[in-house]
Amino acid sequence: MWLHQMIEQCICRVLINDNDAAIPTSDAIPSELMISYDKDHPKMDLGTIYPSMKEFRMAVRQFAINEEFDLGTEKSDPTRFRGFCKSTGDCPWKINGSKHKGQAL
Repeated sequence: MWLHQMIEQCICRVLINDNDAAIPTSDAIPSELMISYDKDHPKMDLGTIYPSMKEFRMAVRQFAINEEFDLGTEKSDPTRFRGFCKSTGDCPWKINGSKHKGQAL
């Protein structure tokens, strides 16, 4: 049992403490735009950028699920998406998204 705990502690130290690496590494590319968002609770704020139109559409669908409204699609093609709330009652929510130059579909 003691040896098992010692091995777990060593593994945790190795995973957490990467500053002591013989060759420091970084995956960051200075000129590359890093885009990240919470896929389970995406925000639909003005100016939000998504990595691709596919991920944008998935985020819009997840947002509608989280906010509990029916999502309607007014226009959709590989470079644009226009959606709206089609729930009954007063639901003025609308969204427009478009692909930027060089962005993946």
